[in-house]
Amino acid sequence: MRYRLIFSFAIALLSALTLVFGACDEKGELSLEEYIQRLGEIFEDADARSQALEDQFGVAFSPTSPEEARMKAAQEAFAQQTAVFDDAVSEVEGLDPPSQAQGTHDELVSAASAITEFFDEFRERVESVKSAAELRALFAELDSPDEEIIAAFKRIDNACFALKGIADGNNINGNLACEEEKRQ
Repeated sequence: MRYRLIFSFAIALLSALTLVFGACDEKGELSLEEYIQRLGEIFEDADARSQALEDQFGVAFSPTSPEEARMKAAQEAFAQQTAVFDDAVSEVEGLDPPSQAQGTHDELVSAASAITEFFDEFRERVESVKSAAELRALFAELDSPDEEIIAAFKRIDNACFALKGIADGNNINGNLACEEEKRQ
């Protein structure tokens, strides 16, 4: 159950990161259509990378798995999931979004950075656990995330829908699946 919450967080972040990371290449600003299309492609890739970790998270939270296997699976899966976030964040540094998307892009960058920082810190804590009980207690914290993290995810959702609105207003179909739509 908790690994589904982690995946919900991961998918929300990756949805937003999809909108942010990869919209430009080193040559400079892309057109709005190129920007939106690249975002959809990046989301699909990041989503696939996250979904590939589902079995590891399943082992980590399975009461039938031995304690050592649960801890190792949690540590490895969370480290890999955090790497997905970090990879996407590192791409943002080179982005030059089209002017129509600049403000929304900046908001996504800010929110994604807050969430990535949270997951980086949480990963470090996961890596330091010494028992299954300690691991359960740590992941129980995800059931009641910090208000700042909740707000950052809401900012990401809002920015996603704003970019989708920009795309729709310009007759661009970039396969932007915002988090609210994916929950339905």
